[in-house]
Amino acid sequence: MTGNKEVKEMLEASQVDQVYGHCILLHAQPAGIHKAHRWLLNVFGRLPK
Repeated sequence: MTGNKEVKEMLEASQVDQVYGHCILLHAQPAGIHKAHRWLLNVFGRLPK
C-alpha cells in the first residue's frame, strides 16, 4: 500500500498529529465498544500515545 506510506510520510514531514495503525475512534471521544477497547488497551499499557 504505497498510498498509505506516502500519506504517512507527508504527515510526518508537516508535523501533524496522526493515528496510524490504530482505530481513530479510540481517540475521538470514544463511546460503546470503542470506549471499552480504549479502556482495555490503557489497562494493559498498550494505548498509543
